[in-house]
Parts: sequence; structure tokens; C-alpha cells
Amino acid sequence: MSGFLAAFPARGPRPDPAFPTTLLAVLVMTGIAPATVIRVDWAGGGDYLTIQEGIDAAAEGDTILIAPGTYTGALNTNLDFGGINRTVMTEAGCVFTHIDCENVYPTRGFHFHSGEDTTSIVEGVTIMNGRADRGGAISCYGYFGTDITRSIMAFSTDGGGIHCQGTPNPDMWHCCIYANTGGDSLCGTYHDNIFEHPLFCDSMTDDYTLHIDSPCLPPNNPFGEQIGALGLRCGTGTSVGKESGVYFVRAGTGDEAARARLVLVR
Repeated sequence: MSGFLAAFPARGPRPDPAFPTTLLAVLVMTGIAPATVIRVDWAGGGDYLTIQEGIDAAAEGDTILIAPGTYTGALNTNLDFGGINRTVMTEAGCVFTHIDCENVYPTRGFHFHSGEDTTSIVEGVTIMNGRADRGGAISCYGYFGTDITRSIMAFSTDGGGIHCQGTPNPDMWHCCIYANTGGDSLCGTYHDNIFEHPLFCDSMTDDYTLHIDSPCLPPNNPFGEQIGALGLRCGTGTSVGKESGVYFVRAGTGDEAARARLVLVR
């Protein structure tokens, strides 16, 4: 665990299982408890089965680690921090975890509306197939801000990728925003985000792992970082297709995957 957490840049509070014992003693003496790490695992290996249950159980400054898997349904979408600042991030270095909103109206990944600030963090999450009036993946209301980093927001069928109302608003960095009906425009403070086809291996069969040429892989983007929750799975000799408005990469011949990329960073 400590190696995984150390791999992330210092971007808000991070739990450290190797907390120095002297500092821990000071915290206990002063009545200040160290942050707790809560693990969510749909397969039953964690503290809770759903993401919202993990969020609800977390206190100010706690971290919710999401285990690998596909998370769907009422307690894994429209996620609400409830005004308490927490961190939600994927476990094991952003591997094989995503939130699928299943094109159900009105459903999105996260809804921030209760005064959370920039110590509320969403990191390394893939949010797919959202459908809501304002913000198919994430919606932010009010005069506050959150920190959203290294996440993918793609293929929302309504509401665009993210919607903001009020200032200040999210600090977004190193995210991939692509093919959201209603637009891929950003709001709040944003820098170093990409607007390219993420080149999933086969989204038509719910395979959101990444092709070797995906801009979401560290060698293929200017940041040298993994973007989103899913890692490399398919390689060379692929082709890009389109069904029902959704682009994907399937095994085949040719170099269409490389031609499908459009580099845009802002």
C-alpha cells in the first residue's frame, strides 16, 4: 500500500500506512485522529460493496479506495460527498476500475453541491455513459471547488462531460474528456487536459482497457501519467470502428488507430 500511495504526486492529503509513530503519538495525545482508508470492493473483499456506502462512512480527510471492477447502479452513480471533504481514488495504480452510468436518465458519476472544497479529490476514475441535463459525468454547483485529476469522462449521451455553476469551481488537470453529447468544454480552473479518442480496446463489449496507442497511457501524453482507471490491454494490428455513435478499437489489420487520434491539450 505505501508504494502505491507514494507513486502519486503530492496533490492534497494522502493516507500513509507508515505514519511515523512519534507523530501518531502526538495526534493521539491531542485528540486528532489520522485519516482512515476505506476500501470499496464490489466482489466483497473490502469494507463496503458500493462507492456511496464508502463515501458515507468516511470522515473529513478520509480516503475511499475503489477496487478493480465495473460499478453500476444507484449506489455507484450520482455520487455525493455531502459537504464532507474526502478523496475517492482507484486502487492499485488506476487498474481496471470504472463507473458505468449505463445511459440511464438522470445518472452521472459525481454531483458536488454541498460546499466541498479543493480537499475533495477524485483521482484516476473512468466515468462512462452518463445521461443528465447538466454534466453527464460530473456536476458542480455552488461557490466551492473540487480537485479532479487523471480521470476519463467519455461518451455521455446528454449533458456534456462536466457542468459547473458558481465560482470557484473544480481544479481539473491531466484528464481526458471525449465524445460527450452536449460538449467536452471544461469549467472552473483547468490545465493540461487532453481531448482525444481514448482508444478503448472494445467498448461495445464493455472492455474499456486501452490500446497501446491510447493517449491515456503514460508514454503517449505530455504528462507521462496514466489517465483513467484502466490500463494497457490490446496492441498493434487494430482498427477503429463506430457503432451507435461509440468509437472503439478491435483486433484486425491496418493502422486506423493511429489515424483516429487528434491531439489537443488545454
